[in-house]
Amino acid sequence: MKTVLQILRLGRRVIAGPDRWNQGDYALDESGFSVPDDGDRAVSFCSVGVIFHAEKGQHVNNRVRRLLCVNELEKTISLRGTATPNLTRFNDNSTHPMVIALWDETIERLEAAQ
Repeated sequence: MKTVLQILRLGRRVIAGPDRWNQGDYALDESGFSVPDDGDRAVSFCSVGVIFHAEKGQHVNNRVRRLLCVNELEKTISLRGTATPNLTRFNDNSTHPMVIALWDETIERLEAAQ
């Protein structure tokens, strides 16, 4: 069973390249069409979709861990002083470098807490 930190590390690696990240949809295929985030045809993901993708095949408490991952990213947004920390809104209104910085900051915060 993957931990929240493991899921975030994996998700961050998946969306590291701008071609593997998207806005406005959980997951897209090579043609830019919406596909299930845990399917084999998905090639790019938003910040929420990649969490679901990273949890692919994990059935025990996966919904809880997914929510915890989203919560940790939103906590980082909140720590930055944003009045309404919403991961989807942040992803869809930010640049790829801004999104990656959020993931890095969240991972570093969680690693420091261990």
